[in-house]
Amino acid sequence: MKKDKINIAFVGGGTGGHITPIFSLIQTLQKDTELKKRFPHVYRFGQDASMEQEWAQKINMVEFIAISGGKWRRYRDIMSILRNFQDIYFTGKWVVQAFWELRKRAVDMVFVKGWSVSIPVGVAAYILNIPVLIHESDMVPNLTNKLLGKIALVKFGWFPENLWADTVYVWQVLSEDLLDYYVAGSRLEVMLKPTTRAQVLVMGGSQGAAILYDELLNLL
Repeated sequence: MKKDKINIAFVGGGTGGHITPIFSLIQTLQKDTELKKRFPHVYRFGQDASMEQEWAQKINMVEFIAISGGKWRRYRDIMSILRNFQDIYFTGKWVVQAFWELRKRAVDMVFVKGWSVSIPVGVAAYILNIPVLIHESDMVPNLTNKLLGKIALVKFGWFPENLWADTVYVWQVLSEDLLDYYVAGSRLEVMLKPTTRAQVLVMGGSQGAAILYDELLNLL
């Protein structure tokens, strides 16, 4: 993108695997003086009264925009099927809402991490000809990223298997509390922060990892 200053919007929520990487990216944008000048306005889209809103409020100078998004339920009971049709019906309304929010704030770029709330924002960005960037942490893209991958300008990933053919592999997005970085020409070099204490990185998937984390905290 040739513009000197870029207004960027981040969208993704539901679980920590979608929320914390966005939090870390915004930290990086605000930490570096040059990056902060390049990205003067940072917007965070997500559902109201959600974990993503709670985390967005921890960062200064970030405007949170509440937006709704449907969910595709894979259960076969009648209520789940009816709610799926209801969410499909309202998706058009949510796309229009996202369209006006993006246009009103003159957003130049949208970064998608996943979750259903990303669909209206991603589609609205595509209609407005705003570049959409996706990051997928898993070996297999989630349903939201599978759909938005068809319109995304750039698709970032971690695993070389089972992702898109044109995936740009960038590893996982980690917090600046674990990593330090410096700008070398046009590249952003990242390294572990020096410490005299052992650092252990524990990773698990979605809500099933809660038991693992609870046991680790008990041991500590």
